[in-house]
Amino acid sequence: MSAHHFPVVARVVGHRDHRAALAVLAVAACHFGSAGQDLTFENLGDNYADHEILQDGPQGTELIVFQTNTDAWIGRLDPGSGLFAVAGGREWKVAEGISTLQVSRNGPEFGIDRDGWAVFYNVNVGPRVLIERATPTGGFGSPFAIETLTDATLDRINQLPSQSSTADSTFVVYGLGVPDTFDRSIAYLEDMPPGEDRVITTLSPGTAGFRWARETSLLTSTIGDPAGFGQVVLVEAARDERAVITDDPGVKFDPYVWLAPEADGAPMMIAAVDEVDLAVYRQDEPYWTQVALLSPPAESGMSFIQSAEPFVVAGRSFVVLTLKNESGPIFGGDVTESQIWLYGIDDDPATRFAMRVDDPESPDLVRHEGEAFLGDEELFIYYNDVRPSGIGLRMTRTGIRLDLPEACWPADVAPPFGVLTIDDVVRVIEQVDAGSDAGDTDRSGTTDFFDVLDQLVTIDACASESLAGGE
Repeated sequence: MSAHHFPVVARVVGHRDHRAALAVLAVAACHFGSAGQDLTFENLGDNYADHEILQDGPQGTELIVFQTNTDAWIGRLDPGSGLFAVAGGREWKVAEGISTLQVSRNGPEFGIDRDGWAVFYNVNVGPRVLIERATPTGGFGSPFAIETLTDATLDRINQLPSQSSTADSTFVVYGLGVPDTFDRSIAYLEDMPPGEDRVITTLSPGTAGFRWARETSLLTSTIGDPAGFGQVVLVEAARDERAVITDDPGVKFDPYVWLAPEADGAPMMIAAVDEVDLAVYRQDEPYWTQVALLSPPAESGMSFIQSAEPFVVAGRSFVVLTLKNESGPIFGGDVTESQIWLYGIDDDPATRFAMRVDDPESPDLVRHEGEAFLGDEELFIYYNDVRPSGIGLRMTRTGIRLDLPEACWPADVAPPFGVLTIDDVVRVIEQVDAGSDAGDTDRSGTTDFFDVLDQLVTIDACASESLAGGE
C-alpha cells in the first residue's frame, strides 16, 4: 500500500463510530486482495541423515553437519540460494565410524562456547556408547582434534551439546545407562575438562525429552520421576540449579526455551503435550503460564507432532516441526506419513499462521527433522525424507523474505511475511475489532483504533517496502 491510499484513512479518523471506521478500512483493504507464500523445493540428494545447521560459521561460512552411514560430514551452504556451496556437500569429513542412528538416536551436533564450535557425536567402544568431540584445528578443511569425553563404564546416548558463544565451556546432555540393568537417567556434563555426570531425572522411555536454549546455559527436560512425572524441569547448567516450571496436565516432551521478541526478549517455551498438541508458555512464577495450545491444522490430515524447534527471524518467533499420522517414533514405529510445518505462536484461530513447508508432490511420504536456515534474503527449511535408497535431504524456499528493514517489522503481521501488503492492515483491523492483545501495536496497554493508525504510520514510513499490496 502506498501513500496515495491514505486519504481514505484520513476521512475515517474523525468518525465517531469506532467499528464503522474499521469497517471502512477493511472494505478499502480488501479491494487489493491477498497473497500466499511462494514455496519452491529442491532435492539435495541421498544419504544426508539428521542434519544440523551452524548459522554464521567461521569466516562467515554457513555450515551443515550430517551423517552418511557411520561417517560425519560438514558442507557449506550458499546463503543466497540455500544450496550446497559445492555440489554434493560432503566437503569436510569430521569423523569415521560413529554410532549408527539406531544406536545413538541422534546424529552429529554443533556445540558452541566462547572458544568457537566443535562437533559432538556418539561412538561405540565394545558394547558401550561414548561421546566424542571433534574440534577443528584451523580454518575450513583443517584436521579435527578428537577427544573422548566419557568412559566405558556407562552408556551415554543421544548426546546434545549447548550452544552459547559467551559460555566458558560447552555442556552436553544425554541418556545415561547402567549396563545390564534398566537403570536409565537423563544427565549432563561439562566438556572442558570433561566433568562428572550430573543426573537430572529418571529417563522414562517414550516420554523423555531435553533441549538447550540457544545462547544460554539453560536446559529443559521432561521429568521421568514419579513425583512431577511429565512436567518440565529447568536447569541452569553453569550453576547446576534446578526448578520445576510447569504443573499443568499432560506429558511435556522436548520442552524448548528460546528468547522471544513477543515477550520483549524474555524466555518463552514450547513443548509437545501428549504428542498431540504444541503448548506455548510464558515465563511466570512459580510456574510458567500456558498462553497457547496449537493443534495440527485440519487440512494436514495429521494428528501427532514431533521435533518442534523454535527460532526467531525478522522480529517474530516461528516453530518448525513434524506432523505425523501415528504416535511413536518415525523409525521403527507405525508412522507411514508425516509432513513438515511452520507455525507461528499465536493461538487465535482467526490470525494464526501455520504453513506446510515440505514438498507435497514428493513420492516419499515420511518426512522429519525440519531445520531452519536464515539466508541472505529468504528463509530456507531443510528436512529429511525416507526413500528406498535411504535418508534423503530436501530444501524448501519458503518465500518468507528476510530483507525487510527492522523498522518495518512491527507492521508485518500477515502472510506473505517479509513484505508489507494490505493483508497486514486487515490483520490488525481484525485484531483490534476482536479486542485481541496482539492488536496493541502501539503498546499502549489498550487495543483500539489508534493501533491501526500506528500501523499505517509505520507502513507509510516503509512506503518503498509497501508496494506488494499493489493497486
